[in-house]
Amino acid sequence: MRRIVPWAVCVFCAMVWMPFPAWAEVLDGIWKDAPKDGTGERYAVYLQTYDTGSAVAVLLDNSGGQQRLYAFLDSDFTDGFEADELGGANAHLSMSFGDQGAGTPGAGIRIGEITETVSLYRWFEADPGGTSGNPADGIYKNEPAPQDASVNLFLQTYPNEGSAVAIFTSSGGVEYYAFLQSDYAGGFDVDDLLGGGRHFQAAISAPGGSSFTITAPSSQDTGLLHKWFQAPMPAADYELQGVLLFNGAPMSGITAETPTFFVVNDVTGKTAGNFIAEYDPSSAAYELRNMPSVAGISVNFHVTGTEATLPGNYTFYKSVDIASLTEGERLDYDLDAYRILHLLTPYDNSQIAPGSYLTEYPEYPTPVAFQWEAIPGAEFYSIRIARYRDASHPEGFGLIETIVYEDVQGTSYQADLERKRHRGVLRLQGGFALVSSCQNPVSFFS
Repeated sequence: MRRIVPWAVCVFCAMVWMPFPAWAEVLDGIWKDAPKDGTGERYAVYLQTYDTGSAVAVLLDNSGGQQRLYAFLDSDFTDGFEADELGGANAHLSMSFGDQGAGTPGAGIRIGEITETVSLYRWFEADPGGTSGNPADGIYKNEPAPQDASVNLFLQTYPNEGSAVAIFTSSGGVEYYAFLQSDYAGGFDVDDLLGGGRHFQAAISAPGGSSFTITAPSSQDTGLLHKWFQAPMPAADYELQGVLLFNGAPMSGITAETPTFFVVNDVTGKTAGNFIAEYDPSSAAYELRNMPSVAGISVNFHVTGTEATLPGNYTFYKSVDIASLTEGERLDYDLDAYRILHLLTPYDNSQIAPGSYLTEYPEYPTPVAFQWEAIPGAEFYSIRIARYRDASHPEGFGLIETIVYEDVQGTSYQADLERKRHRGVLRLQGGFALVSSCQNPVSFFS
C-alpha cells in the first residue's frame, strides 16, 4: 500500500509533554466562582468551545450594582483563554483549567480598573457531543455563512438538567441578552434572565434554518437562524497504541534511539495540546494518550547526521481518524516509518542548511530532472508531485491537486511542470520503505 507523506510536515519537537493544555473532557458549560449549590457567587461564566479551536465566554457580573453581560472571544483557546471584551467594553478575561485535571480552575477578571482572581466551579455541564452526535450547541446567525449578519445567538444545552441557554445580540456586541429555557425540547419561549424587557421565541433546527422572534418594548427582530459554528470542540481523550515498524519489523531492530513525536489536531489545524507519548526502545511499542479525534501524527528517529531531516534518518507522518477506529483497532495500530532518501538533483538534500525550508524556495526550469542515490533491494520508486495551499491562504494549508503520481524502476525522473509552486515526494517500495527529505518545499517554474 502506498502512503503519502506531505513535505510540509517538517518540524519535529523533542517532547513527552507539549506546553499547551489539552482537555481530557469537554469544558463547555456554566461556571461560577462558588461551589455548586453554594451561596455568594458573584460571577458566572458561560463557556463554549468550537470545533475550529476557538471559544466564547460570556461573563455575568453580579458583583455589585447593575448586572451586566460581557462577551469574550479567543480564536485559539488551546493555549489558554485570554481576551478583551468583544463589544469594546473596558473588560478583560483570562481562564485556566489546570493541567490534565490537576489544580483548581480559575479566572482573572478585569472590569474597568478593578481586577480579581477567582476559582471556578462548573454548575452545569453542556452536551459533550462525541459518539452521541453533534448537539444543537453552537453559534447561529440570521444569514447563512459567510454573508453579513446582524444577529448572533450563542446556544448551549444541558442534558442533565433538560435545559438550555441562549445568548442574543443584534447590536454588534454592545448589548447581550440571556434566556434560560428550563424544559428545553428544541424550542424557546421565555423572557430574558436580567429583566431587560426582551422575549425570545424560537424553534431550533441545527441542520437547517431555525425560526426566531425577539420582542423588545418598542421593536421586534424575526427571521431564520443558521448555524455557523459547531460546539463543543471534541475532547482530546483518545488513545492509540501499537508498534513503530520499518519494512514490517520493529524499529528496535534498527536503532535503540527514542523517537520524537509531534501531533496536530487535523480538525482545527492547530498543534495538539498536552498529548502524552511513551515509547519502549526494546520493543518499539508506543502509546499516545490525550489525542484529538483526528490527529496528524509525525514521528522522527534521529540516528545519523547533524539534523533529523537529513538522509539516513527515519520518519513517519499520517493523518489518523482515531474516532472512527474501534477500540481494538486503537490498541493495535502499528505505524510504518520511512528512511529518508539521498536526493542528488535538482538539489542535494544532504547539504541543506537547518531551517532553510521555512524561508527558501529555490527555482528550477522545467522539465525538472530528479536523481537520487540507489538503495540496494529497491524494486521501484514511487513519485508524487502535488500543489498545496500554504498556511497564509484563507482556507489554510491543504492539497490543491496531485500533478504526478507514478512508479519508476530507475533512479531518475523528469517532470514537466507548469509555472506554479509544487511540492513532491519520492518514495521507495520493496526492499526498503523510505521518503526523500521532502521536509524542504521547493518551487519548480517553467
